[in-house]
Amino acid sequence: MNQSKLCNKCSQIQPLEAFGKNKSRKDKLAFYCKSCTRATAKAWREADPKKAKASIRAWREANTEKVAKTKQVYRAANAEKIAATAKKWHEKNSYKTLLDQRAWHAANPNYRSLSTQRRRALKRNNGVFKITDSELRRLYASPCAYCGAPSKHLDHIVPIYRGGTHSIGNLTGSCASCNLSKGSKFITEWKKGKQ
Repeated sequence: MNQSKLCNKCSQIQPLEAFGKNKSRKDKLAFYCKSCTRATAKAWREADPKKAKASIRAWREANTEKVAKTKQVYRAANAEKIAATAKKWHEKNSYKTLLDQRAWHAANPNYRSLSTQRRRALKRNNGVFKITDSELRRLYASPCAYCGAPSKHLDHIVPIYRGGTHSIGNLTGSCASCNLSKGSKFITEWKKGKQ
């Protein structure tokens, strides 16, 4: 049996392992060797990057199950390699990542608080709904719902601890002192305790 084949692109005789699969061909192998196939694909991507990205995206969307299966097989076969690469990246970038996180948290304290509240609601399986930036700005621009002072916090009217959802309908703006003293109480319980 023949153990080699001629590549129709580079015109070199190469071993069968150097060719990809093509089920429609009689020998079940591609016309071009793998290196020529890669070079052709690279040239096509560089010739029209937008068209190439759109074509690749369309193929992936049409073949989501195939893509997922291929990724799953690759991850299973290369688990150690993936873990080593991730470890190496984190060792190299951990300080930079930490600085980026600190800078973002300092610049966006409202979003940090919102993500903490969202996580708490998810842990309790209370229901979490998207809150848009405009809704968030409106809540912070409104006065405290309990005393009229400027809003610095978001308060869950029905506390997350007591089954309240994390949604725009269950949020109100409040000042720090009202929100922190109310804690996980219902409004009636909290006001009764203040008297």
